[in-house]
Amino acid sequence: MGPSHSIRVYQDFTNDVKPDGRVVEVAGPFRLATSTGIAIDKLEKGRYLIVERDVEIYSEDPGAF
Repeated sequence: MGPSHSIRVYQDFTNDVKPDGRVVEVAGPFRLATSTGIAIDKLEKGRYLIVERDVEIYSEDPGAF
């Protein structure tokens, strides 16, 4: 077994005002990062790249993003 990494999935939400004055919450894109904020690129489901370090990491979790 190798080192363990935790990936956090962030999604920003914004408020959008519709022409009739209603305010609705709109989900933005997902963003992946380590617990310390280092950017992670998703290469495919369960396969990721820690950008700053050029290191690929993998997950065997069936619920992986």
